[in-house]
Amino acid sequence: MADGADPVYEALDESVPEEFHFHLYFDPDSRASALDLRRRLVQEATFRYQLPPVREQPMGPHRWPIWSVWVDEPNFGPAALWMMRHHGEHSVLVHPNIDDGLLDHTGHAMWLGAPRPLKLEVFEREP
Repeated sequence: MADGADPVYEALDESVPEEFHFHLYFDPDSRASALDLRRRLVQEATFRYQLPPVREQPMGPHRWPIWSVWVDEPNFGPAALWMMRHHGEHSVLVHPNIDDGLLDHTGHAMWLGAPRPLKLEVFEREP
């Protein structure tokens, strides 16, 4: 697993399937606490995960910068419990990665903290 030192890029543990995503949102005022929380996760997590790069700019359906944790099914419970206890002021979108982006980010998703609007038009399907 990554050591949490570099918030821009960390190698992914490809042995962990990315079945569930946790996206923690931040803005300029909450960036420091978000990255501190990310470092804390790296230090404390007892579950297996992938830790993709911090996204300093909005991307995909996310209207704010995010950092993410990806876990497989056996590690979902421990990851969710850790995030529930520690997300603090940050909103966290939790969703499965089932290959239907729209449904994964809406009907199959849940929020920790305040829900945030998503850019769902990125999932528009062709007729």
